Amino acid sequence: EIGKVTIPKGGLLILTTDGPGDQMCPEEQYFSEENIIRSIQEVHSENPKIIIDHVFEKLNEHRKHAKQSDDHTLVLVQRSKDMTPRIISQTVYPPHEADLVQ
Repeated sequence: EIGKVTIPKGGLLILTTDGPGDQMCPEEQYFSEENIIRSIQEVHSENPKIIIDHVFEKLNEHRKHAKQSDDHTLVLVQRSKDMTPRIISQTVYPPHEADLVQ
């Protein structure tokens, strides 16, 4: 699907795979899209690197010692007030293919 998005000055566009939201904790609860959004809202006025680091910090707190079940990919595009786009992305893969939950 192809679409067009206009990011307002100071706005954010966040793209993610299903991995972060589907990550379970030892109590078998998903991290969820809602927690991704909440994590971003907590630091939305910061620079993109800080925002992504914060989301991964919250995701790892949720995951605790549970194995990573999928890749964790986030792409963040922030349009600054002077119209300059800043793009940052981060993907965290499980340490070993054997760690992927089937």
